[in-house]
Amino acid sequence: MSETLESPKPKTETHKTIGGKVNIYRRENSDNWQCSTFLNGRNWRVSTHEDSLGRAKDFAEDWYLALRGRAHAGLLAKETRRQGKKFKDAAAKFLEEAPILTQGQRSPTWLNQYELKLNGVILPFLGEKHLAEITSGVIQEYRIWRAQNCKTGGTPARSTVHKEIVCIRQVLKTARRLGWVEYLPDMSFPIRLQARSCTKRSSRGRSTRNSMRQCAGARTNRSWSVSSGNVSSFTTMPCSPSILDSGPTRHGDCNFAM
Repeated sequence: MSETLESPKPKTETHKTIGGKVNIYRRENSDNWQCSTFLNGRNWRVSTHEDSLGRAKDFAEDWYLALRGRAHAGLLAKETRRQGKKFKDAAAKFLEEAPILTQGQRSPTWLNQYELKLNGVILPFLGEKHLAEITSGVIQEYRIWRAQNCKTGGTPARSTVHKEIVCIRQVLKTARRLGWVEYLPDMSFPIRLQARSCTKRSSRGRSTRNSMRQCAGARTNRSWSVSSGNVSSFTTMPCSPSILDSGPTRHGDCNFAM
């Protein structure tokens, strides 16, 4: 449910409730009813998402009373001020403050890269949006839009999009510091991807592995006798020729040259 400060456009059916303070209307090309009111020097309107007039009236009355409650609590004035600020306003403020706040900590190249990201790809999508409208869903829509609108014709690298999300976060943090937004939306990737496994399976066949096991067992069964400090006899079971051709194993060859 989004509230805007625009006046309602021409409509065909109009009804009033709460003593005429709330207008309920339905446009020609829509089945759902909308409601509007004038409060704190502004026009407020919202869609009821209802096609029944009775349910639309109930929604409009509850919405108006909640709006009045926020106005008495002093929250409606803050919402009105915040809704007047757009993302491009926060981006301009960020670019103005960044060279001063990062003096001696960041190079001019770093600042230039942020300016290129904002002017090149971020502002064309988010520039005209109000800061209060930028939610986690809008960030996800930006990721999809970015993947479908790459200048090279392909799909941008994941690291490239991540750097752009970091730039968006820096702009929103500037807006929060100025009191234009109360919180930052969740900008994490919606789907957790598992890291690719770097383990490679052995290229040896099953018969080769069985031969290696037999060769290892043969080495445990070898016997020899020592006489006068010299090896007098040495016996071992022969290994498979395929093992000898495959090169040395981790624990040494099967050729025991004495």
